[in-house]
Amino acid sequence: MKNWKGLIQPEVSKRTSLNHLEELFKALSSHWRIFILKTIAENPCAQCDMEQLLSIDKSTISRHIRILRLNKLVKVKSQGTMKLLSIQDQSILDLIDLAEKIVSRQ
Repeated sequence: MKNWKGLIQPEVSKRTSLNHLEELFKALSSHWRIFILKTIAENPCAQCDMEQLLSIDKSTISRHIRILRLNKLVKVKSQGTMKLLSIQDQSILDLIDLAEKIVSRQ
C-alpha cells in the first residue's frame, strides 16, 4: 500500500499542475484578452478606457477582465473612483511574445 501511495501522489500533483496550465492557456484563448494584456502592459489604464479602445460593450470587457483576474494575469488597483488595470506577472508577456514567434514561423 505504501508503494501505491508513493506512486499516486506525484501523479495527483502533476495533474494539478497540468490543470493550472490548461486554465492559463484557456485564459489566453481570446484575442480580446491578449489585446487587453498587451495594452495594459504598455500603459496601465482604467476599464472604461478599454471600452473605448476595444469598441465592445462594458459587460463583455468585464467578463474578459474577470477571467484575467481569476488567472492572476491582471490586477486592479483603485485610484479614487477609477479602477486601474495592470499586469500582475510580467512573464505572461514573454509567453505571448514566444507564442507570436512560433505563429510567425508557421
